Amino acid sequence: MRGERILLDNLICPEGPRWHDGLLYVADFYAWEVVWCDLDGGHGRHLHVPGRPSGMGWLPDGRMMVVSMRDACVLLYDGAEVDAVVDLSAWTPCTNEMIVDGRGRAYVGGMRNVYADRFDTADLAPDAAAGGRLEDLYLVELAENGKDLRVRTVARELNFPNGTVITPDGKTLIIAESMAQRLTAFDIAEDGSLDRRRVWAQLNGVPDGICLDAEGCVWVAMCFPVDARALCRVAEGGGIRNVIGTDRVPMAVALGGPERDLIFLVESQVVGVGSEPGLRCRGNGRVRTGRVSVPGAGVP
Repeated sequence: MRGERILLDNLICPEGPRWHDGLLYVADFYAWEVVWCDLDGGHGRHLHVPGRPSGMGWLPDGRMMVVSMRDACVLLYDGAEVDAVVDLSAWTPCTNEMIVDGRGRAYVGGMRNVYADRFDTADLAPDAAAGGRLEDLYLVELAENGKDLRVRTVARELNFPNGTVITPDGKTLIIAESMAQRLTAFDIAEDGSLDRRRVWAQLNGVPDGICLDAEGCVWVAMCFPVDARALCRVAEGGGIRNVIGTDRVPMAVALGGPERDLIFLVESQVVGVGSEPGLRCRGNGRVRTGRVSVPGAGVP
């Protein structure tokens, strides 16, 4: 990474970076807000999300879709107000990441209620047999009237579905199964359904946010264990092509900028699901950026 610098350093616990129309958007979920940032460091609040924001994307007409984690909803925002809500609480207790394809279809990952008072981190085990809980991936799409939203399940029993990308041809979806420590790929059918599930890369750590580059490699924010923490550029099959080190917890990554060759690494000093010291303090989270040799591709 060339020309490394801190772009934004006053965040609490950032996630889900997206480059869109000349700005970087970040979900700062313990601040209950989506913030925007330009390349000069100018920034501000874009949207308040009381249920804590996470994944986001844009419809072809410019409206933003945002995940509201705690209440398992997807919000539709037109720049002035939330004008539609999809409630997924009948399917999953919480929602996490989301990706919106070029046709306006949103793939949303379910999530365990890690915020429950009696949540046991042992439930986040590397595999279901060891006590891990599996979740599904949902497809949220606009009906023909352009307003009503509908939901269907497109992949089942994923081990903590997280960061997601779609290849430039729109034919393959790759998702991080965090607690299985792998990237999993699916073929995308014409109607958005997913098929031919397969392991795209087995990893030696827990993947969180991801993004795709023009050579078909996936940048992975490897958040745990401590000795695996790094930003890794992974080829299909699991080969590591590049590594960017960090002294914090890398949570997510995006490629953007005018030439899409700027990498944005979202990282925090402290992460957690409760009252860990420092978790909810301004300055705990930041966005680091620099230039890479291979630009971004696909969605987001």
